[in-house]
Parts: sequence; C-alpha cells; structure tokens
Amino acid sequence: MRSSRLPGKVLLPAAGKPLLSHMIERLSRIKHVRHIIIASTVDPANLCIEELAGDLNVPYFKGEEIDVLKRVLRTAQQFETEIIVEITGDNPLIDPEISSAVIEAFLEREHSIDYASNDVGHHRQGFDLTFPFGFSTKVFKTSVLEKVERLARHPLDREHVVNYLVKNAKLSKL
Repeated sequence: MRSSRLPGKVLLPAAGKPLLSHMIERLSRIKHVRHIIIASTVDPANLCIEELAGDLNVPYFKGEEIDVLKRVLRTAQQFETEIIVEITGDNPLIDPEISSAVIEAFLEREHSIDYASNDVGHHRQGFDLTFPFGFSTKVFKTSVLEKVERLARHPLDREHVVNYLVKNAKLSKL
C-alpha cells in the first residue's frame, strides 16, 4: 500500500472493483495452480488487502516488509508448497495463458531445472526483457529458495526474490 510510485495501487478501482480482485480472477484461470496465496506485509497499512483477501476467500500471509525473499519463502513453508509461482502485485493484468505456458515448461523439465521464467531479467540489471512489463511469471522450487535465502545477503537480492538465483545461475539449474 505504501508504493513509492503509486500508493494503494492494488486497491484502485477498475470496472467497478479493486485491481486485486481482477488479478485474483486472472490468477484463478492459470493452469496447474492449486492455491492462490497473497503474501503481504505486517504493515498495518495493508490491513485493507487482508480484508479483501478474506472477502475473496484467498489465503493471506503477513511477513517481512523489506525482505521479500524471506516473506515468499515463509509463505511457501507455511502453506507447504514444493513449487512457487511468483506473480507480483505489479502485474494485475497478468495473462493466464502466458503464465500457464511458463508453468507447463517448468513442470515438463522439473527434474532437470530449478527455475523457469518468461523474463530473463530487468533491463536495469543488464538483462533483456522477453515479455513486456506486467506479464512476468516466475516458477521455482521451494527447496531452491531455501538455499538462496541462506546465501543472499545484498539488500537487492532480498527485495527481489529471484535476483540472487539469476545472478548466480551456477548454483542451480535454470
């Protein structure tokens, strides 16, 4: 809710309901996803997100404000998931077909890869984008994120969940 660019963006109205409602509807159309879980923060400003999650019957996890990596990992651990599909609130109009294709590519190679994504990286990190902003889907094993959580120390690597993994590709199979 305290976004520096557009505070409260996930609750902004679009076609008569909050963007987050539209996002949940789109996420529910992604193949191979058993649970949609909102991983937000303990910041009291996010109480309205928690309330909307309850109204939408979507599980909600409250975690670290700055350490997003830890928040996502703790969410996966609490809900006992082996595979994480990360789609951030910055992508409210995510395309279910694109996300389904990324997940299917991961599942087809699950025993030989640890991570799949439809974007190579962020242009500010020196990588080329393969899809426009707003369509990013990242799929990875919880076990890999546990390893990254132990190794990643730089604040950017803690704020951007797969940053360390992509920068240190030799540690896993991408």
